[in-house]
Amino acid sequence: MFDNLPENLFLEILSRLPVKHLLRLKVVCKSWRSRISNPNFVNNKHVAITATNPDNDSFIIHNLNNDQLYVINVNFLDRAITLEIPVPADNDSINIVGSCNGLLCVAHTCNRQKLPKKLYLWNPATRKVKHIHKYSIAINRKSKVYRVSLGFGFDRSSGDYKVVRIVTYMYPIEINHSTKTFLYYMDENKYSFKHRVEVYSLNRNSWKEIGVECKFMLVRSPCPVMVNGLLYWIVVQDRDTSFKHVLLSFNVESENFSTVSLPDDVSWQRVFVYKESVATPCTDKYIGHIHIWTLDDDNCWIKKLIIRSSVIRSSYDLDGCLKTGEFVGRIFSNEVVLYDSVNDVVKHTKLRMDKLRTYNFSESLVNLN
Repeated sequence: MFDNLPENLFLEILSRLPVKHLLRLKVVCKSWRSRISNPNFVNNKHVAITATNPDNDSFIIHNLNNDQLYVINVNFLDRAITLEIPVPADNDSINIVGSCNGLLCVAHTCNRQKLPKKLYLWNPATRKVKHIHKYSIAINRKSKVYRVSLGFGFDRSSGDYKVVRIVTYMYPIEINHSTKTFLYYMDENKYSFKHRVEVYSLNRNSWKEIGVECKFMLVRSPCPVMVNGLLYWIVVQDRDTSFKHVLLSFNVESENFSTVSLPDDVSWQRVFVYKESVATPCTDKYIGHIHIWTLDDDNCWIKKLIIRSSVIRSSYDLDGCLKTGEFVGRIFSNEVVLYDSVNDVVKHTKLRMDKLRTYNFSESLVNLN
C-alpha cells in the first residue's frame, strides 16, 4: 500500500511517527531502512517535526545525589522513566554536558580531581554510544589546571555536532620580584588565569585547538546552555582588577567567543533557555519575586516575566525551564514541581530530590557514526 504513495507523502507520514515505531519499520525492508536512516530525513524532517510536536515535549532530570537519570513527558508527569547510564561510572560522577536533538553529551568526572575523564555522545532512543578519545590538549599531574569546562551544541550550517572543551590554568601572581614570593591558596583574586580551548567535531571525529581572546574566569556553575547556535556560560571577567559576572557565548558555527553584560542584581549563577532565548533569573531583594530576563537579538536584556513570591513561597530553588515555557523547581518537601506561568498553576510530579539539573529532551534517530 505504501509503495504506491508519492515519495514526499510517504516521508511526511514517516516523519510524524515516534522513534520507537520507526525503529521497528526499519526492519520491514531495505528500502524503508534506507529512507528512515537517510541523514536528510533524520536531521531535516524528523528532528524538526518532533521538536514542534507538543506530544514529544519531555525533559530529563539528573539527581545529583545518586546520578540517577529520569525522563518525563510533560503530559504524563506521574510517569518517570529511569534511564540507564550506558557506560559504567565506577566511582566517578556523571555530568550531563548538554542535550541536543535527542543526543546527550556525557562526561564521567573523577571525584577527587574534579576533572572529566570519559566523554561520550549517547542517543538513549537508539541506545547508541560514541566514545570521544584523544584530546588535543592533554592534562598531566604537572599541569596547573584550575578547571575544565565542556559544552555541547549543534552547528546547523554543517549539520555537525560539536563539543567545546575549555581548559583553564591557574598561576599565582608574583608580588615580590627579589624574593620570588607568591600569593597562595585559594583566593582567586590573587591568581592569573590562562585558557586553552579545543573543539570536537562529530563529522570529522577529531579535536582541533582554537584561539581565545576573551579574558574570563570560569565559575562553579552548571554546564552551558545552547540557544540558536550559541553556547552560554556565566563567567567572571577581569577588567582592571574589577571582577564582575558576565555572559560568555561561543558560536558553534564560527567557533568564536564573545561576552555580554548581565542584568543588575543577578541572584543566581545560572542561565537557561526560555522560549528560544537565553534567560537568567533575578530575585527582588525586598518582595521576593523572581524576575526572568531574556537576551534579545541586539544583546539587550528584556524583563519577560515576574514569578510572584506568593507562588514560590514554598519553593526554594528554580532549576530550569522547559520548551513549553514551564519552570522546574522544588517545594519544601524536595518534591519536583512545574510552574505554568501562563495559567499560574503548579503541577506536581512524584519525584523528590534536593539536588538536580534539568535538560530538555526529545527522542530522535540521529546517527552517531
